[in-house]
Amino acid sequence: MLSAETRIQDQRDKRIAELEEENQLLRKAMRIAQTLSHTGLEYQRIGKLLTRKLSEMFPSSDALIHTISDDKLELSASAQGKYSGSNPFCSARCVSDCPALSNELVVLSDSLSGKGGCPRKPQNGNNESNPSYICIGLVAGKERLGVLSLESKSDTLFDCNRLEVLLSIANQAALAIQRNKLQETLLKEQDLRKQDLAMLEQNVQEQTEELSIRNLELELANRELETFVYSVSHDLKAPLVSLQGISQMLMEDYYDLLDATGKRYLARLQANAHHMEQLIQGLLELSRIGRISDPLTEVDPVEVIREVLDQFYFQIAERRITVHLQEPLPRLYCERTRLFQVFSNLISNAIKFLGADNTEPRIEIGGRQLEGEVEFYVRDNGIGIDEQYHQKIFGVFQRLQEVQGVEGTGIGLTIVQKIIEKHGGRVWVHSRKNQGATFFFTIATPKQRRLKDRAVNVDR
Repeated sequence: MLSAETRIQDQRDKRIAELEEENQLLRKAMRIAQTLSHTGLEYQRIGKLLTRKLSEMFPSSDALIHTISDDKLELSASAQGKYSGSNPFCSARCVSDCPALSNELVVLSDSLSGKGGCPRKPQNGNNESNPSYICIGLVAGKERLGVLSLESKSDTLFDCNRLEVLLSIANQAALAIQRNKLQETLLKEQDLRKQDLAMLEQNVQEQTEELSIRNLELELANRELETFVYSVSHDLKAPLVSLQGISQMLMEDYYDLLDATGKRYLARLQANAHHMEQLIQGLLELSRIGRISDPLTEVDPVEVIREVLDQFYFQIAERRITVHLQEPLPRLYCERTRLFQVFSNLISNAIKFLGADNTEPRIEIGGRQLEGEVEFYVRDNGIGIDEQYHQKIFGVFQRLQEVQGVEGTGIGLTIVQKIIEKHGGRVWVHSRKNQGATFFFTIATPKQRRLKDRAVNVDR
């Protein structure tokens, strides 16, 4: 009776010891899982830490981790710091030859050979037991990452409880390796993006500096040109005034003494002198736009346009031109005299190019408020402008060669463009030959103009 109680007590103590061992095993596995869950753990540290911890959990074994590189298994960590290469499952030359990556768990053990495994003979003809191996595929989702393997002289490594723990640890290790690979890929992509961004910023900075230098050079050249134009134009006025005075004296005192040819020459002289006076006046006006500025004031464009129309009253009446002026128009802040010049040049051009055969000449003037700017237009139903000349007509001395008998210097639209650009706007034309023309221009609001000026200063 005592013997039976002793056996029961022994079995109970053995079971308690086994449970305690299992609990210790689970606690160690939990600590490994917690360590592997740290997001900042480096890839090499994962392998070293895992193999060391597994060798501590299973003292009679060596833990190894093989990872995949170029479709081959390469040793990345070993608890003993060396590897004999005798593991039959991790010596495969190709990943496809490793059964652990297909089945996730492969066990080779003497004690399991009687359970459907292959009989194994002692190595070297002695009675020593062969090493036992367990290989667990490190697979996260569908991604194969490597193999975790243990080599042991003891078959106790491979009981069900230990296998379950090893599978759990292997799953945690696979997730940690996958996370680390993703982090490395992300960091590499971030570094590449930083490099690309740095190169882009450098290129932009270099181009901006180069553009700023060119803009400054262009600005200096324009100022020198304006000064030169003003000086030359001013110097030409004196001999021109003298020439006009002499021609006027000839007209008043000697006109009756001239024959028809002489009178024709004198008329041509006076016409050319008048044309030269207009050219010089246009050039002087063009140079003043860059040098002289009037204060910005609130302007009612309808008042300005009516003053311009009064200036051309006789031409409008003579041609019986119908003029439609949109009222009211958006008020704006600008240099009033410059706005007068703009409308004067555009309306003058509209009158000139209505065409001699136009039986119902019409001019329309209007505008609208846009975000940050006011847009105006002057439209006519005249001869129109071929699209190939749309940009050329804003150049100095550019006139339509195909139009005969129309007076002009070719400076008016250049003056318009320079005034508009000075006011932070732009000017353009929509037209086709024999279908009239519409000239548009915008003038920026004071706030928008300050933003543009600030952007220009930053570029410099």
